[in-house]
Amino acid sequence: MNETVSGTVEKIIFRNEQNFYTVASIETDEKLLTIVGNFANISVGLKIEASGKFVENQKYGRQFQVQTIDMSTPKDEDSIFSYISSGMLPGIGPKKAREIIDCFGDKTLEIIGNHPEQLTKVKGIGKKTALLASAYFNKQENIRDVIMELGKFDIKPNYAKKLYNEYHEKTLQVITNNPYALIDDIYGIGFQRADKIAMSVGIEMSSPYRVTSGIKHILKENFRNGDCYIIKEKLVEEAAKLLFVDPEIVTYNIDILIDNGSIILETFDNESRCFSPELYHAETESAKMLIRLDCFGFDKKEIDFDNLINKFEDKNGIKLDKKQKDAVINAINNKVSIITGGPGTGKTTIINAIIYILGDINKKYILTAPTGRAAKRMSEATENEAKTIHRLLEYEYGGENNFLSFGKNEENKLDTDYIIVDEMSMVDITLLFHFLKAVREDSHLIFVGDVDQLPSVGAGNVLSDLINSNIFNVIRLDTIHRQSEKSMIVYNAHEINKGNMIDLNTKSTDFFFVEAVTQSKIARRIYGIIENHFKNPLRKYDLTDDVQIISPLKKGTAGVIELNHELQKILNPKTDYNQEEVTFAGYTYRANDKIMQMRNDYMIKWKNQKTGKSGMGIYNGEMGIIQRVDKNTNSVEILFDDDKITSYPFELMAQINLAYATTVHKSQGSEFKAVIIPVFSGYYGFLTRNLLYTAITRAKDMVILVGEKNALSQMIKNVQKSKRNTTLVEKLTALV
Repeated sequence: MNETVSGTVEKIIFRNEQNFYTVASIETDEKLLTIVGNFANISVGLKIEASGKFVENQKYGRQFQVQTIDMSTPKDEDSIFSYISSGMLPGIGPKKAREIIDCFGDKTLEIIGNHPEQLTKVKGIGKKTALLASAYFNKQENIRDVIMELGKFDIKPNYAKKLYNEYHEKTLQVITNNPYALIDDIYGIGFQRADKIAMSVGIEMSSPYRVTSGIKHILKENFRNGDCYIIKEKLVEEAAKLLFVDPEIVTYNIDILIDNGSIILETFDNESRCFSPELYHAETESAKMLIRLDCFGFDKKEIDFDNLINKFEDKNGIKLDKKQKDAVINAINNKVSIITGGPGTGKTTIINAIIYILGDINKKYILTAPTGRAAKRMSEATENEAKTIHRLLEYEYGGENNFLSFGKNEENKLDTDYIIVDEMSMVDITLLFHFLKAVREDSHLIFVGDVDQLPSVGAGNVLSDLINSNIFNVIRLDTIHRQSEKSMIVYNAHEINKGNMIDLNTKSTDFFFVEAVTQSKIARRIYGIIENHFKNPLRKYDLTDDVQIISPLKKGTAGVIELNHELQKILNPKTDYNQEEVTFAGYTYRANDKIMQMRNDYMIKWKNQKTGKSGMGIYNGEMGIIQRVDKNTNSVEILFDDDKITSYPFELMAQINLAYATTVHKSQGSEFKAVIIPVFSGYYGFLTRNLLYTAITRAKDMVILVGEKNALSQMIKNVQKSKRNTTLVEKLTALV
């Protein structure tokens, strides 16, 4: 049963500005009491009444755990003095606070809030200080009032402050009228949270706001899973189940969304497909642009390929086989070409041969890749500059509506003869659309990638669809070349891709299997390998920079979240009691932690530590190291892999995660010297051959599999691929 305590806040002992966890002492009628809980805008001098229960903390003794709290502005002069002298008002310290109270007595807060001009009667307080103090006081009062009201709807203080920062004095109005607006306006608030708020403020189950928001949520979830459309009947079924309303109500609201253009309906083979306008437009226009580009005529120059390829071979001390030579020649002689193959099949060699010949015949070319790490690898492998596709297209983010736009587009196209895109399997349909808009019709496109890897995180299955259309020139590389023949990583990756169980007894210097059964034992073996790295083959690597743990799942004992918590204790433990750190969303961050950016942020400013060049934008999947946590500025300084250094305010910490371990999907496009992969059973629909193949092919020098032989065998046998709902093939073939 809850108890109630009341008193005046005497001291703020500790406060976490991210989640508002606070430890404070209050003065009751009887004694000082320590209270703990999550509450915003609590200040010294405030009168509080709190309900909760007493708990015994082993380290700090008896505390009162607050569940609900009411705060009121102080009324007596002593409490008012404590309140305004606590540093909450800029320009007013203890001395000036006493002079104000001596002048205005118990009317002080009324004067500060409503008649700040009268504060100038106090010697040393000018008009600017008076107005600033009043504005800050009123803002704190407004925030506190809003947060207190939102608490009645079970909205936690950290989210309540986000809402206030977005809507200000209109916060309660927005919450009451249409809480589903929060989904688009506030990062971190999804449909479930908005729906919970809506239910608490009395929104009807069948409200159009609620039903249309639920429909859009189902659409977004399908798009996040890679689909470009969803069958209308399935959309009705899933939305009705989510919302607990009749399917007829859902159908009625879907038809309204179709009528107003919020959903595009397309019928094909008696199948009613629902698209978002953006994805429908991206697929339709991408198909048109590709066919137009492929059909655009050009004068084929007489190129002495034999001579130029011989020169390239002599220069690099290699010999291209017939298929590699065909790939080089066809890529240069066709408008749209695709080169696909697994590790060790010579994709990079072919790219180098192509750019060697293009340079010899005075053709302009551009190298690009979807991610920063992939572009960096491409630059290193070719000794030529490679840019991310976003940077190539000169992205901009902002304007009145804060939208993403590109400086290179249909009105300002890329000035080049050839564009080579690496890691094409990672390109989604939206990025392809924006890219193609910037390509001149007389340019040549060369798409390079491994079609057997996982498809893009975003919607679409672009590389596979381009190949399956049977329209464009495709070269499939399947021969492992001399420089890769001794690599068991390359050999085993190809065996896995063929569906063959790999030989785990082969003595190898770059591929190892450590047996362990159950996720908890697998995790313990991984920790042991890391802790004893000086005794095993990892001894030659830097454990933070060179070694990456790649897990199939986020959750579970051997999942990314738990692995990161434990690996941080091993690789970057807290060494100093005074060491600065910040806790956000279950992770604690400190200097030297390895982190990953979890979503695109086009507004983050950065500076290249080596070149001094400045820019904007940090992308989903980029990795870096925390340089320092600064509690004075409430920010974290991060150095990313490509020498970009930037400062993150604490409120942006939701964008990063610890990255000692990461998922297979997040590792795409990256290459690490050594990779450790937990292999466990269960989750049959998810633990597939191409997931394992993608994880293994992230390693350059060493792979260590830790887990169950049977689970490994099952993954290799499991060719199940979730078929993505895309229409790019249909749209391409319809235009030919």
